[in-house]
Amino acid sequence: MFKYLLLTLTLTMVGCQSTQPISEYSQADAGQVIMGISAAPKTYYGSMGFYVRGLDNDFKKKFIYSTSNGFLAVKHDYKTENESGFIIQHSFPPGKYEVYNFYLFYNSGTATTDFTSRQEFSIEFQVLPNQTTYLGNFLAHQVMAKNILGIPVPAGAEFEVRDLEKADLSIYDRKYPGTKSNKINNQVNSFLNTGLPFFRN
Repeated sequence: MFKYLLLTLTLTMVGCQSTQPISEYSQADAGQVIMGISAAPKTYYGSMGFYVRGLDNDFKKKFIYSTSNGFLAVKHDYKTENESGFIIQHSFPPGKYEVYNFYLFYNSGTATTDFTSRQEFSIEFQVLPNQTTYLGNFLAHQVMAKNILGIPVPAGAEFEVRDLEKADLSIYDRKYPGTKSNKINNQVNSFLNTGLPFFRN
């Protein structure tokens, strides 16, 4: 599986990577979309996340986990001996959407590397008006490989898909008190058994 995963990744050396999302959708029919992104022990990516776009509209959004704001460390929303992570929320117009790529950012101290899937994929979900759409909690496990010198280096990640709706929404309600979760549209099943090598149940 790891060999296939490595073939589907593209690595790009970059000097700086912007993760700023476009403006939030603010109309009265907005749906809140929530995702948890976590890192397992020995997973050292500074940023991780997913790209989302509309299938029946042109709305796009990034769900990004980031351990710093450029200069200062960012406090995790939750942290245990087994993982640390963030609950990420964005406002969407109602409609059909797809997650079409993932994103990993690694800083070795001397160079930075981006990882994405070379081929875009499609995991569809639906956002309903005035409802909270929960996509799941994605626990990243770092994948390692060896470079031409035989030195182990980061080579991607596998995301473990989990339904932690109750725990994640409890954190969400504390983190975003002005947008308290209402009727829940659970879309975790869309991410289970996808057949994609970088997702696992």
